[in-house]
Amino acid sequence: DPRMSLPTVSAAQFVDDNGATVATLVNWHTHPEVMISTDEVSADFPQYLRHRLDDLLGGVTVYISGAVGGLATPLGVRVPGRDGNSQPMVDGNGQAFLYDGQSWEKARSLGIIVAEYVTDALDDAPLVMDAPLTVRASIVPLPIRNPVHAFAFYSGLVERTEGIIRDLPWFCGIFGCAPERAGYVEVGPLTLVTSPGETFAETVVGRDEMSIDYGPDWGVHTYPAITGYEELMDAEVTMHMGLCGDEIGYLVPQGDRHPSDHPENYEEFYSLGRDVETVYRWTAYLLVMGLADQS
Repeated sequence: DPRMSLPTVSAAQFVDDNGATVATLVNWHTHPEVMISTDEVSADFPQYLRHRLDDLLGGVTVYISGAVGGLATPLGVRVPGRDGNSQPMVDGNGQAFLYDGQSWEKARSLGIIVAEYVTDALDDAPLVMDAPLTVRASIVPLPIRNPVHAFAFYSGLVERTEGIIRDLPWFCGIFGCAPERAGYVEVGPLTLVTSPGETFAETVVGRDEMSIDYGPDWGVHTYPAITGYEELMDAEVTMHMGLCGDEIGYLVPQGDRHPSDHPENYEEFYSLGRDVETVYRWTAYLLVMGLADQS
């Protein structure tokens, strides 16, 4: 809680001078974990999405996961079936057949359905001939407060590509900071912002203050309002690319954190610490406004 999500599927189709597709970029905000319990390695539903779009549009389809923090997941969601020919499936009563649970058929159906949304959106999208490119990036020093992460880094269990910042104890604390990179890419009407972890939806689009009553043991928790970085942007199409760099875990908003024995505590254990979302979000503010230090 609070249960927020980003339901928007964003896509950009890049074509050559003859109108043939070179590549299609797709961004959606859910974990690719329909088959979460399997011991087989796969791309889950994005593989079916990519194959379907490759067949329909040509070129190469690239799928990027978005803001999946806050447990954005297809688990527990009933998905209308699509058969091996990508056609809708019906049950014995002529109603839409729905897949539940974990199955490759559900993964296939979800990927194909998202592909349908993409093609519908691209059918109505204007052709942009002049698409200036802007790229910005900035190093984000994320304070390490979680002793589990600190142990993993300092023991060598997890190898860090950028090392650890140790010369800012007043900001980073005793475990130092993990230097990560946040990026901003603008291609014509499309703007993409990157994150080094599992970003929560409210970091991107914001939220109003809200309160949730957790019963007599825990009482009411008030979640403060958040200004999402997209509220500072003027872009026709937006994308958020999560889990970049070293994939440093959940970026839990500071006002959302709960004690370890709270029923809503989960992401906190997999987060670097209480400050990471705030530091990242302010870096994103500066990036979208063109004010961040470049690196």
